[in-house]
Amino acid sequence: MNLRDYPRRFYAIDQFCQAHCSELKGQSFFFFMDGGYDYKLNFTGDNTLTWAINDGEPTEAVFECVKGDENTYLVDFDIVETLGTAQRYNELFVIDLDQRLVTRVTCHTGYNARFPYLIGVEYDFGAIVME
Repeated sequence: MNLRDYPRRFYAIDQFCQAHCSELKGQSFFFFMDGGYDYKLNFTGDNTLTWAINDGEPTEAVFECVKGDENTYLVDFDIVETLGTAQRYNELFVIDLDQRLVTRVTCHTGYNARFPYLIGVEYDFGAIVME
C-alpha cells in the first residue's frame, strides 16, 4: 500500500485517536489538589463543562475526553479567555475513579520572551472528594 494514496482528513492527527467519550455527562467532581487550588468540574453536556477554582465563578468550556481504561478519563479543554492571545492556557485532567486520584496538567505559551511559542508544563496532583 502506498501511503500517498491513503485518504487524509486535512492532515489531522485525530483520525488516529479514540472516539470522544461522553460518559461523564451529568456528573460533577471536586478535586482537592496538592498545589492549594481546588477545582470543581461539572460536565453539562456531551462536550461542554463548567469549571471553577476554589469556589470561584464557574466558567464554560468545550472539552475533549478519551478513556484510558474502564474508569480512567483524560479530559482536555482550553481556557477560553486565553484563546487567540500570546499566553494561551490549556488544562488536562487525568481522572482515575478507581483510585480516586486526579492529575492536572496545565500547558501554556508565552512565558519565554525569546521563544514565545515554547510550551510550559505544570503538574498538580490531588484526590477526588467523594460525597
